[in-house]
Amino acid sequence: MTAHAVQTCGLTLEPLPLDVDRRFSIQLVESAPQEAEEIEVTLDEDDVDPIEDGKIDLGQYAVEQLALSLDPFPRKAGAAFVQPDEPAEISPFAALKALKPGGDPGRG
Repeated sequence: MTAHAVQTCGLTLEPLPLDVDRRFSIQLVESAPQEAEEIEVTLDEDDVDPIEDGKIDLGQYAVEQLALSLDPFPRKAGAAFVQPDEPAEISPFAALKALKPGGDPGRG
């Protein structure tokens, strides 16, 4: 599968182009026609999907592999998180003091 996608940097919100070139394989098993009797089928292989009516939906596999190829936390090269300075006064009323008419945010 090859794809071209664009993700957004989690820090700078800039677009990050991404080229995906990935090989994958799937295991399929042809399902037997249903009869009146109940038949229990156990498979030794994990993640084996049935072939129904002789058809296979490859789109779901391609979308799944593309989603697995995307970085869940994309970051632009060189982008770094800078912790903002903590306000001097941590209070739910600190912002209200600054709005007080004729008030000085430094006065208390």
